[in-house]
Amino acid sequence: MFSPPLAFVVVTLALTCNSAWAASFVNNWDEKFKYECPTNQTLSYVYSTHSNHHEDRRWMFKCCHIESYKTTGCEWTPYLNSFDHVLNYAVPEDRVLIGWFSEHKNKAEDRRHRMLTCNLSK
Repeated sequence: MFSPPLAFVVVTLALTCNSAWAASFVNNWDEKFKYECPTNQTLSYVYSTHSNHHEDRRWMFKCCHIESYKTTGCEWTPYLNSFDHVLNYAVPEDRVLIGWFSEHKNKAEDRRHRMLTCNLSK
């Protein structure tokens, strides 16, 4: 099965960001996951690795503390893609990405995703 490359664009905001990696991968092969950054932190980096044998990805996230700002009005998106369809999502300009949910379906050998975004306020 074809596994398209992943591309993530990070827009640098005028924020102070102290970051740290998640301790390990947040999922095992073929398992769903739900990852949320701690309070008043935002996702700053996403890493995944693909296995041809498992036809799946494992995920790791990095969050950063946003100095002088709070996350408010957080909401989960609906599913952003269907199984066997590309994930193509841009976080709205007035929001930051703080969480990621993904589930795997063996029949499709694919994942679908939801994102948790928040507003920033002083």
